[in-house]
Amino acid sequence: MITTISKPAVLLDALDDKLRQQLRLEPDEDDQNSLIDGLCLAAVRLAEGYTKRRFITQTVRLTRDCFGFGGIPLPVDPIQGVDQVVYTDGAGVDQTLAPSGYRLIPAGLPVELHPPYGESWPVPRPDKGAVRIDLVVGFGDTAYDVPEDIVQAIRLMVNWWFLAGRDAGHDIPGQVKAMLNPWRLWL
Repeated sequence: MITTISKPAVLLDALDDKLRQQLRLEPDEDDQNSLIDGLCLAAVRLAEGYTKRRFITQTVRLTRDCFGFGGIPLPVDPIQGVDQVVYTDGAGVDQTLAPSGYRLIPAGLPVELHPPYGESWPVPRPDKGAVRIDLVVGFGDTAYDVPEDIVQAIRLMVNWWFLAGRDAGHDIPGQVKAMLNPWRLWL
C-alpha cells in the first residue's frame, strides 16, 4: 500500500492562465476559484492514481508485511531516491536499515529495491505492515518539471468536470486517457 507522507506543492490551480482560457474565464472572474482549485486537486490525484506516478516531488510510504525474496517492485514512479527503510524486528522494535543495507535498481520499470549483493533481507516480525519503505518520488519540485502533456491532460479533466458538472460521470474521458496512457506505469 502506498500512502503520502509529505504533501507536494500545487501542480495546477485556478490561477493557471491556460486553464482559465480553456474554461473561458476572464481574469477578473474569480468567484469560482475555490471550486476550480478543488477540481484541480481531484484531477491531479485521479491522474496520479491512473498513471501510478507522482508528479511533484513528495515522500510516499510503501507498507508491506515482509521483505520477501529478492527484489521488491516499487509500484510508483519516478523515484528520486530512498529516504529510509524501516522494519519491525522479532522483538517488536523498529530497525532502520543503513543505506548500505539495500540497493535501488533503477533499470526498467518498475524500479526495484534489492538487498546488498550476496546478502538477504532481514526477517521482520510477522505482523501486518512490518516493513515501511519511504521513497522520494516525482518529476521535480515545480509544475514546470512535469511533462506538459500530463499537465494538459489534467487541464482537460478539470475543463470536463467544470463544464459538464453533475453530468460528467465517474470515468476518465477517452481523450484524457489517451494523453495519460504513455505515462502509465503498467504493473
